[in-house]
Amino acid sequence: MFALARSQSAFNQPEAALQTLETAKAETKAQYDPELYIQILAELRANYFKKGEYRTAFHLKQEQRSLSL
Repeated sequence: MFALARSQSAFNQPEAALQTLETAKAETKAQYDPELYIQILAELRANYFKKGEYRTAFHLKQEQRSLSL
């Protein structure tokens, strides 16, 4: 799902990419694959930031950093 979302972003389909990333985030368990989960959060944050939803992007960055420590 992560690869699909990245390709959707690359092909200028931001809404589809956000939806795919949200689904990937919900279905991915951070404790089983933390690196993938952090990448999903980073991609989500970047997409929300591009969209102008800065508060959501900020919360995702906080979550990402809490997992990186």
